[in-house]
Amino acid sequence: MDRLEFLKRLGFLTVGASLVGIDAKAMVSEGDVMEDAIPEVAASERIGTTIEPLEAVVPKPITVLVIGAGSRGSTYARYAEKFPKAMKVVGVADLNPYRRERMQKAHNIPAENLFADFNDALAKPKMADAVIIATPDNLHYEPCMKALALGYDVLLEKPVAPTEKECRDILKQARKYNRIVAVCHVLRYAPYFRALKEVVDSGAIGDLVSIQHMEPIEHKHMAHSYVRGNWPLSEKTTPIILAKSCHDLDIMRWLVNKPCEVISAEGSLHLFRKENMPEGATERCTDGCPHE
Repeated sequence: MDRLEFLKRLGFLTVGASLVGIDAKAMVSEGDVMEDAIPEVAASERIGTTIEPLEAVVPKPITVLVIGAGSRGSTYARYAEKFPKAMKVVGVADLNPYRRERMQKAHNIPAENLFADFNDALAKPKMADAVIIATPDNLHYEPCMKALALGYDVLLEKPVAPTEKECRDILKQARKYNRIVAVCHVLRYAPYFRALKEVVDSGAIGDLVSIQHMEPIEHKHMAHSYVRGNWPLSEKTTPIILAKSCHDLDIMRWLVNKPCEVISAEGSLHLFRKENMPEGATERCTDGCPHE
């Protein structure tokens, strides 16, 4: 069984278990889904997610310019490697020459479509159907606004922009030029959240009155992203409620499916303080830290 098939079945089983009171963990053993663990339930009582094929069926490949060829940009671009009939990467802009060359080799991009600066890429006439923007948070607004004006549809990494004004400007620009701005709130497409959405929408658990939600950021992610990584201080970069928890805000808004009346958020930096540094610890884990 491949991973997709496993996730499809697991998504169905998890939802089925939530409705008929079984422990979903009992159905999964060493990667095998034991379907005989599901009691007979009327079809009308079963709620499962429908997972469409991953390959888009289009008359010809959608051509794409990638702006920002780091982790996210490369991940989205790999769709073209897996499904060349659906998508083709024809250009890349990234400050890092290694990343540009890596994407050039992976997608056979002509040399004239390699750019160190997104401004240079967007100074040329429209070269593709769409643009993937996977730059740092504070560099979403400018390339998105320019790409929309040139007639590109846009796949925009989250968060849309660091300020409300910039978000609203992008919305106005998309409407002005009748273009798509798809935001990478990828959790909406995960089997778990799709199953949860179907359960809530079905009314099986009654009326949705309130949501209590916790964002459990793993210690490694917290340390290397929000303490010493790209987002350490909200005064200098996107605050954590946008940089990380915009996923959570989107999921809650999607589940509720109507305007929220009140939202409150709380959090604190408890563990990662200098006074909690282990004795003898070095500035970096790679500096010969005795606690590694």
